[in-house]
Amino acid sequence: MLIPELAGEIVRETMARVGRNINMMDEPGVIIASGEPSRVGQYHAAAAEAIRRNESLVIDGAQAALRYPGAQMGVNVPVQHRDRTIGAIGITGLPSEVEPLVQLLKMTTELMIRQNELKRTNEQRQQEADWLVDALTRGPEEAPSAGIDVVRRRLEALRGQWDPPYRAAIVSCPLPEAGSGG
Repeated sequence: MLIPELAGEIVRETMARVGRNINMMDEPGVIIASGEPSRVGQYHAAAAEAIRRNESLVIDGAQAALRYPGAQMGVNVPVQHRDRTIGAIGITGLPSEVEPLVQLLKMTTELMIRQNELKRTNEQRQQEADWLVDALTRGPEEAPSAGIDVVRRRLEALRGQWDPPYRAAIVSCPLPEAGSGG
């Protein structure tokens, strides 16, 4: 859920507004986006600890930096999705100054992750609906992969409320010829 592309966008946009270095780490604690590109791909021990403990971790002095080699003064907070910790965000600076920023960034990141997931779900649902309409309008002769069992499974997968936008389809069915008994 916390993909490098989304993390990079969040880091760039946030840094442009707050003027502080930001790192985003994946679940194992590896930096996937940073204001310091050379750090991408490096392990961030303080973030890994924040993820493991599922709580904010403050780096506030020389002793803390010794415990977490390479860490800079700042705050790391875990990022949640569906009641699971999926990564962490860190902002460099005096902890008392960056704590409110990192909490706001955490909330924004979690909302963006949910929004991306919802968008993907809606796109998949629309693709399923489009496939069904196509299969039903073509008929079995033109769409042999659209067997009735496949159509039934896909219809079952789409159960639920059908929200707008609605689509209309015109279906052309050949009429039986006169005298064919049909």
